[in-house]
Formats: sequence, structure tokens, C-alpha cells
Amino acid sequence: MASLQREHEWLVDHHAEVEKHSGRWIAILEGRIIADGKSLEQARDKAKSEHGEKTPLFLYVPKKSEEFLIL
Repeated sequence: MASLQREHEWLVDHHAEVEKHSGRWIAILEGRIIADGKSLEQARDKAKSEHGEKTPLFLYVPKKSEEFLIL
């Protein structure tokens, strides 16, 4: 749970950087975006090829025109 809190704080602090990837999936690892893609699979494949077996946090960054609802 502590890791999720850390990632959430990073997302809040770096929202301008994250917004540059709107409409794409991103992979966050150790406080930075390590990969992105049009699909989760693309982001996952890029992250895996560059960072091996480490497990990043994957997140879809919605476009400004998309509504985003967290349940």
C-alpha cells in the first residue's frame, strides 16, 4: 500500500508531465515514466524490453475530452 501512496503522490506532483501522454497508456517505475503506448500491451512490451522483470504501475491517461471516473 505504501508504494501506491508514493506513486499517487508522484502523479499529483508531476501532472504536467503525465498530461503530455493524454490518450495513451504509461508505465511508471521508480518515480518516472519509463514507457508509453497507444495500448496497454504496447506500454507493457516497451517497459518489459527496457526494464526486464521489474513491475511498473500502468495507467491510462485520459484525453481532455474523455470523462474519467474512479470507482
